[in-house]
Amino acid sequence: MAAGFRHRLRYGSGSRRRVTGFGSAYKKRVKELYPAGFYLGGYGEGLAFDWNFVEIDPGGLRDRFGIPQVRFNTNAEYPHAFAVRDEMYGQMEEILKAAGAEIFPYEKVPPGPLGSVTHEAGGTRMGNDPRTSVVDKWNRCHDVNNLLVVDAACFVTHPEKQTTHTIMSLCYRACDHLAEEFRAGNV
Repeated sequence: MAAGFRHRLRYGSGSRRRVTGFGSAYKKRVKELYPAGFYLGGYGEGLAFDWNFVEIDPGGLRDRFGIPQVRFNTNAEYPHAFAVRDEMYGQMEEILKAAGAEIFPYEKVPPGPLGSVTHEAGGTRMGNDPRTSVVDKWNRCHDVNNLLVVDAACFVTHPEKQTTHTIMSLCYRACDHLAEEFRAGNV
């Protein structure tokens, strides 16, 4: 399973806690010292490793409707992920310094868990070998000829960019191929 991970340099209430006072004098002093607040965020590419996979819960866990539940086996803490994290923090600091911002002390956090960003991908790897992939080059499931998986599940790795256009292109390509296969009587 491939997924992005996220890191942030966040401006929070911590700096305002250092200002003493109360009421309008306090508010005025905070506005003088900290007139604007923001955060910078970075998304790094999650690489496809065999330790990241999705499976039907081996313990037989089911939801209230009796549907088997999936288990996500993931780990985003590996040397490349930490190197990407460190590079992102360095670039965010450069941007802040160039803007003349004051950088408050912060801690570099480990890469977030896979599944913590909104553009997740992976889980049905594309490839020629049914033992190591779920779909073929046409996004057709190896086990079922007329089943197409046309979302980001076929991505082996995942960029931090928006995935919609790639998904739409893969879907169009897969459906066009399936229509040709129907016309030829192969499905």
